[in-house]
Amino acid sequence: MTSINEYEGTVTSRQTLDEVNPQQQPEVIVEEVHHYHYSDDKVGYFPLNKVDRIIWLIAIILETLIGFRVFLKLIAANPESGFASFVYAITAPFLAPFAGLTSTPSASGAVLEISSIIAMVVYALLFWLAAYLIHLILER
Repeated sequence: MTSINEYEGTVTSRQTLDEVNPQQQPEVIVEEVHHYHYSDDKVGYFPLNKVDRIIWLIAIILETLIGFRVFLKLIAANPESGFASFVYAITAPFLAPFAGLTSTPSASGAVLEISSIIAMVVYALLFWLAAYLIHLILER
């Protein structure tokens, strides 16, 4: 039986003597304690991990805001409300390159912004590419 305690940095292995030597009495327990030290050989791994997390945090925030915009347009939310106007104002600069890319179907005030959905896919790919390039450049 082996257990690993990551917080204390020890590995404890317990065996009964019958497992070690079957001729001896099984009541005696042999216990070995091995100490280990975790060290990562990759220089700069921790900063790389932080940069990666920051990139994906920005990506998630942007994707969520654009997703909210698509949903608000789809349910014909009042653009004068505080939340809707905030989402539209924040996402407008990010969606400007995709404006007019496709037609925008609408019915009874509800609008399906296909260009916004395409923007979500493109931004997801760009953030993935940025994270990948950061790993290639900084990882040794």
